Amino acid sequence: MKTNLIILLCSVAYALGDEVSDAIKDIVNNHNYRYVTFTVNDSATALKVEKKGDKSESLVDFINQLTNSEPRYFIYDFEYESNGSNKQRFLGICWAPDTSSIKRKMQYSSAVNVFKSAVKDVTGLRLVYATDVFELDYNSLFHIAERI
Repeated sequence: MKTNLIILLCSVAYALGDEVSDAIKDIVNNHNYRYVTFTVNDSATALKVEKKGDKSESLVDFINQLTNSEPRYFIYDFEYESNGSNKQRFLGICWAPDTSSIKRKMQYSSAVNVFKSAVKDVTGLRLVYATDVFELDYNSLFHIAERI
């Protein structure tokens, strides 16, 4: 007996409002925040700003505020030392913890290109895909920032 399998691929259009563009410009041009958190709205139709992290927050503070159940996108202003000098690199973090529901992971997966297009003009930005907080520790981010 022959079985036919039909796969239907759906395309969802996501809106990218001025709020998102303004937040990206603000962190990149003015360094006013340590990070900006972006989320997909409940109807899965738009990317929106959820939180702007204070510049005084540390990497540990950032990691501690991550939720284990919800994916998010972040731009993180990573400051580090290399070869005796202080450096800075913007990281675009795609956070999708293993504990997230399949539905939410799929929503964020379908919006990842919207996030990428929103940050495409950020000079030197490195993308980070993380499913566990251990992938976001200082050493891991240092190696990504330096491309070691």
